[in-house]
Amino acid sequence: PGHGGSDPGAGSVRGFREKQLNFSLSMQVKAILERAGAKVLMTRVTDVDVSSPDASDRDELRARTLVGNNNRADIFISIHHNSSANSDLNGTTTYYYRKTIFDAVLAQSIQDAMVQAGRLTDIGVRTANFYVVKNTTMPAALLEIGFLSNPRDEIQLTNPAFQQKMAQAIVAGIDRFFGQAAKMRGEQ
Repeated sequence: PGHGGSDPGAGSVRGFREKQLNFSLSMQVKAILERAGAKVLMTRVTDVDVSSPDASDRDELRARTLVGNNNRADIFISIHHNSSANSDLNGTTTYYYRKTIFDAVLAQSIQDAMVQAGRLTDIGVRTANFYVVKNTTMPAALLEIGFLSNPRDEIQLTNPAFQQKMAQAIVAGIDRFFGQAAKMRGEQ
């Protein structure tokens, strides 16, 4: 889950904090993956800083990447909710940094599943120089699931049924990714 602890992330129209929504959705994704037999490592399991409350942003992001890198994770997913000064902006996008051929495949697989399930505007998959997707050794994606600054998106993003639908979509995208990655490596 993105943000947390001393970093609340974006605020919503009705006063929700991004860190809370990121955490709630991440825990739902974790539960679904574990029921399917996956081993899930979380950067945080409560509302805390991963590094320390007085750490720099870079140190906090580094601490997050170390969770994945030190445990040799297969993939790294960072869950966020977007915001903009323009309250008309809406939709979902997924970011990656091209380290391997698999980064774009992971991002596209999850983006496609989220757009299909959530019926949010498809902003697309984009490359970005974000620390957590660039500095992980495994394929990584940063998800921006709707805009908290858009009243219509915010209503959906704070709805428990919609959150569950998005959690299932993220897991479906991850599953699709592993199927595609296996084919790309000639394992199927």
